[in-house]
Formats: sequence, C-alpha cells, structure tokens
Amino acid sequence: MKKNFLIKICRSRPLACFYIIVGLIFSISDLAYASYETTFVVTSYYSPIPGQDRYIMGSYEADRKMNGNGTNGASGARVFPGMIAAPGEYTFGTKIFIPGFGIGEVTDRGGAIKNNRIDLWMGFGEEGLARALAWGKKTVTGVVYDEVESQAKEVEIYLDFAQDINVY
Repeated sequence: MKKNFLIKICRSRPLACFYIIVGLIFSISDLAYASYETTFVVTSYYSPIPGQDRYIMGSYEADRKMNGNGTNGASGARVFPGMIAAPGEYTFGTKIFIPGFGIGEVTDRGGAIKNNRIDLWMGFGEEGLARALAWGKKTVTGVVYDEVESQAKEVEIYLDFAQDINVY
C-alpha cells in the first residue's frame, strides 16, 4: 500500500518526489561520515637509532626493517608523538581516540596493518622501544572521528615524551 502511495505522489507531484529522494540521499551520506566507535587491536612501534644497547629484533638493521625508516610516515609527515599507522580505509589526517593513549592522527601505513589493527608510534631509540614494549598489544574500543571532527581535534596523548624528537 505504501509503495502505491509513493508512486501516486511521484506521478502527481514530481518535484516533491525529487526533494524527498534528495533529502534521503543527503541523510544517508551524513551517516556515512559520522564519528563512530570501533574495536581495534593496538600495537606500537618505534624508531631505532644506531648504538642502542638493545634492539627488539637483535640489531639496528633488523629493527629498521621491521619498523620502517623511522623518520617519516607514509604520508610524508615527520614522526611525532600521536602518530598512528592504520589501514588504507583510514585517510591520512583521520583522528582516533584510543583509551590509555589519547587522540592520535593517522599519518602512516604498515605491511602488517590490516583490518582492525593500528600501530602507535612510541618515540626514538631505547626510550621509544621501552614505551612500545610497555604498551604491548591491546584490544580496545576507540573513537574514529569524522572529517569535520578530525580537523577540529588536536593530537593529545597521555604518554610522557620528554625526549627531544627534533634531535633525530
């Protein structure tokens, strides 16, 4: 019965029908860009430096191979506290709130970063390695901010990054 009613309206008032359809399209597209909660498997990585006393993979070269060059993310941005490596469905610049970490920004990718896994950058050298090991692997419910909220949110993390990241 509703189907027939809509057909009658569209035949008798095509402009009204057009506005209804356009309104539905915009309502659906607004939902597609809303912030949302999701579950992540969160791991961490760091930027190794030559001469460390300890490397997770045993050597500077092996740690660089596992963690990447360590100076820039895939977006080209220099590494920074709050940098997140995320799968390709998260555009660079997307902000994500992770409990126990804070609000970070997606500016990196990674070979093992797939599905619901993200990686948090933890710093340089032994300090970064210690933070990464302390974080470990956690499953958390985070908030992915939409484009508008991502632009409005500042990166704000809860970890102590006392080291000067501009030295490296």
